[in-house]
Amino acid sequence: MQDKIAKLNEKIDALQEKLSINAAALDEKRSATKEQIDADINTARENVETTKEHIKASADKVKGEAAEEVGKVRAGIEAAKQKIADKKEAIDQARLERYIDDVSDYAASCLETAALAIGEAKLATLEAIAAQMEYDEKYGA
Repeated sequence: MQDKIAKLNEKIDALQEKLSINAAALDEKRSATKEQIDADINTARENVETTKEHIKASADKVKGEAAEEVGKVRAGIEAAKQKIADKKEAIDQARLERYIDDVSDYAASCLETAALAIGEAKLATLEAIAAQMEYDEKYGA
């Protein structure tokens, strides 16, 4: 059991490190060329798809409310992405400005969702640690 908790802590640490690296990389991208940004977009899409597959595989293993909540979040993200995709064919300045606003709002929502997921992961890890302590106390380790 303690191995699982240790692995959860490692995943949280890795995610926090990745978030800080991504933030720094995004700052650098402000001066990148269109071709570089397009290549980064393609790479990011591939990474998102790989992550979705990993999450789906993990969610299949998880039972109950946790899997249901993950499904709800993913459904919300997919609905927002579809709305944005519908607007992507912007042909005039006003539409393109709305598209930029929508994509920026979507990015902000993703960040909020990630922050929530990190918080939930931390809470679940702490609860697992507390349960492990209680187990050790009751049944000896």
